[in-house]
Amino acid sequence: MAPVGGLKRSFHQCSSSDSVSSPNRKRKQTIMKSLSIKPSDYVRAAFKANGFAIDEIKSEAEGMFKTPTKEMINAYKPEVLDAIRKKDLERLRQLHRDGVLTTNGCNKYGESILHFACRRGFTDIVLFLLDEVKVDVNTRDDFNRTPLHDACWTTSPEFSLVEELAIRAPHQLVMEDVRGFTPFDYVREKYRGKWLRFLWERKANLRPLEKPNNDDIASASVLASFRQ
Repeated sequence: MAPVGGLKRSFHQCSSSDSVSSPNRKRKQTIMKSLSIKPSDYVRAAFKANGFAIDEIKSEAEGMFKTPTKEMINAYKPEVLDAIRKKDLERLRQLHRDGVLTTNGCNKYGESILHFACRRGFTDIVLFLLDEVKVDVNTRDDFNRTPLHDACWTTSPEFSLVEELAIRAPHQLVMEDVRGFTPFDYVREKYRGKWLRFLWERKANLRPLEKPNNDDIASASVLASFRQ
């Protein structure tokens, strides 16, 4: 496995115009070897390099996830899903004002409206749900897939969406579904280099969220440090 900090050269120096001389050929081979690391493995390596044990993170995070309640299932309303599907933010705000959208509604399988918005890559809808409706980011379905799993599963990279979720729930980066896959196991192969760069730029901040007595201070601190 490549060192956590070992991708800088590959991001900035890999070029099709490299000479075929022996030193450059060896350098190119090293670059390609670095890029062969999977984003999910890079995440694990970064957490470990920052001094955190993956098993401990997962164990502590288990208590953050709630079993769907009757209230959550009753809040999984067609009009809310329709507004999300249409990316109608104003309609969602009206539903929130009317008391229809008040929590992270989910179906009986645990698939929530937050999952629904993340799967579609709707960053503005996700931010509305998290920041205005105050839905709980720590939700998962019966396959143990978190919102971050769905955010990584989009057709094209949704960097801002993944960043916003990782800021609020960095432990989800290493949480596994029933298949043993973490969120970054679901990113598309053709975007591996872009995701590796995204992670490399934030490698120092791949760590569990620290929560002092004032959660607002914690959130502000993480927001400032994680965003690049």
